[in-house]
Amino acid sequence: MQKLKDNHPQAIGLDIYRNLPVEPGYQDLVHVYKSTPNLVGIELLSNNTHISVPPPPILEQLHQVGFNNVVYDADGKVRRSLLYWHIDNQAHESFALKLALGYLKSKGVTPKKAKSHPEYLQLGQAEFHRFQPSYGGYVGADSRGYQILSNFPKMSTKNSSVEGYGFRKVSMRDVFNGQVSPSLIKDRIVLIGSTATSLQDFALFPYSSRLIGTAKPVA
Repeated sequence: MQKLKDNHPQAIGLDIYRNLPVEPGYQDLVHVYKSTPNLVGIELLSNNTHISVPPPPILEQLHQVGFNNVVYDADGKVRRSLLYWHIDNQAHESFALKLALGYLKSKGVTPKKAKSHPEYLQLGQAEFHRFQPSYGGYVGADSRGYQILSNFPKMSTKNSSVEGYGFRKVSMRDVFNGQVSPSLIKDRIVLIGSTATSLQDFALFPYSSRLIGTAKPVA
């Protein structure tokens, strides 16, 4: 984490559950949490399919947390994104939205009410129209929370990895060894996560094929 901070990313997303202290090095991690205002951690909100996983306590106190729940369509693919979710009259921001807001704030872009609808979010010129269960084949779909239809990028290359979607992936080992160009980090959003298949933190994109493709990590 400190290596990343030294290269001045605009926002850092920690997409790994860290709700319980793990030694050695836990106090060092707490210090990093407290000294990194552009760091966002994750929590998993409880719903009908799984129990909740709380965020790191320090990040929760600092309001540097976003939920990483994913909405699946009937075919198991992800085509929708949750921006906000209200539970017990408390609003929760998604992990992706929290990171985006932090990044855009540095560019002078802040959230406001959309011109077309006072209950819709607007960032710059972009309005985020709330998903309705009457959309096309979604009649009767779960529309809880503030959902939008996602605009996933198409693959820019024949590379089926995340790089094919325009996202550069590097190993933590290369970061530790100083083998990652600072230009890949400076003023960017950096995500820290795991690609271990044992965690089963994968989902299918709209362009994924169960026959020829594989599920990709989804934050």
